Amino acid sequence: MDFFIAISPILIVLVGMFVFNRYGTFVSILGWLFCVVIAIYYFKTPFSVAIGATLMGIVKALGISLAVIFTMFLIFLVSETKALLRIIDYIKDITSNKEEQTIFLGMGFGSLSKALGMVTPAIFPLIFRLLGFSHSSCYCNKYPLL
Repeated sequence: MDFFIAISPILIVLVGMFVFNRYGTFVSILGWLFCVVIAIYYFKTPFSVAIGATLMGIVKALGISLAVIFTMFLIFLVSETKALLRIIDYIKDITSNKEEQTIFLGMGFGSLSKALGMVTPAIFPLIFRLLGFSHSSCYCNKYPLL
């Protein structure tokens, strides 16, 4: 029984996002509040420990949060200065098809951007769209596995 009560905040977040179509920030706050209530009243965790764990979680998540925020800033900056279009033109010049573009982006540009501290999943969709990939191209299975 303790296991199901312990995972219930995760289930609340998932149901809120997938069934009720709520934003992740909203349901994550609800999940956190429910988690604190369960910890205090069901598991008899002291209030100071629950709040301390919350603050520790915020501090631990600050690094990745800042990386995502600065990556979004970088995406905005390269879009406004048209530097991204120059990168796209360069990639189109040195590759001859979409498969080569994908490999070049994943291995070359992905390694470079990761070394610079960027969160690569944040910038790749924009680059792929500018290269002419369709929105649903990631769902297309051109070469199915046998």
